[in-house]
Amino acid sequence: MPYAELDGLRLYYERAGRGDAEMLFVPGWCCDGTAFQPQFDHFAETSAVTALDLRGCGKSDRLPDGYAIPDLADDVIEFCQTVLDSTTTMAIPSTRPRNASHLNH
Repeated sequence: MPYAELDGLRLYYERAGRGDAEMLFVPGWCCDGTAFQPQFDHFAETSAVTALDLRGCGKSDRLPDGYAIPDLADDVIEFCQTVLDSTTTMAIPSTRPRNASHLNH
């Protein structure tokens, strides 16, 4: 079971496939990475894919605070910088576009 350690926070993720570009599936609030299982399985046949459980969801750590959209976006950015080794990452969020705009870093 792979976990990313980010400043004392453990985020669970699954990876499959291979390729130069990486697709990162980011579930909406209260969902885990399995929300994207059909897409994950499909794209893993031809690309590198990762499904992430955000803090407080799925198998990731549950902290007493830090659940504002900017906090979650910061987790995703740090996860990408720490775990993903590809030069190109496409984050596929399952959330409102206003919330996804926090990922524009």
